[in-house]
Amino acid sequence: MLVNKRQLSEILGVSERSLTEWQKEGLPVASYADNRGQANEYESGDVIRWMIQRELERLNKEKPRDRLDRLKADAIELDIKERTGELAPAALFERAWSDHILAARTEFLTMPDMLATELSAVLGVAVDPDVIAMYINRALEKLANYGDENDADDSSGHDAGADG
Repeated sequence: MLVNKRQLSEILGVSERSLTEWQKEGLPVASYADNRGQANEYESGDVIRWMIQRELERLNKEKPRDRLDRLKADAIELDIKERTGELAPAALFERAWSDHILAARTEFLTMPDMLATELSAVLGVAVDPDVIAMYINRALEKLANYGDENDADDSSGHDAGADG
C-alpha cells in the first residue's frame, strides 16, 4: 500500500523524524517529493520487509560479549581434546615427521652402491653407482624444495646437474 510519511509513521508507531533518519540508513522510498510541501511516498510492504531485514541483521551481528564467550568455549574444547588425546601439539608431529624424512633420506642415499652391485650381477654389465645417485639426489632435492615457486622448472630433468 502506497502511503506518505505521516501515514507510515502512524502505521509503524514511530515519529516522522525516525523515518527521516531511517532513510539515511536505507529505508526504501517509493517516490521522492518533487516540490516543497509534497511528501515522499512509501510502499508499506517494502518498508516492513526492510525493517525486518534490518532487525535480523542487528540480531545476527556478533556482539563483543558473544565473541568472547565463543572464543572461551573454543579454548575449552581444544583443551579437552588435547587432554583426551584427540589433539596433539603440532611440534610433536613436526619432530616425528622430521625423523621419518631423515630416515628415508638416509635409506635413499645408501641405495646407489647396493643397486649398482645387484644390477651388475643380474645384467652382467658394470653399473655406475654415480648414475643412480644422480637421480636419487635430484629427487631428494626436489622433495626438499617442494612448494617453492621454481620446483616445477625441472620437471623434464634428464640433463640437470647431478652434483646435488
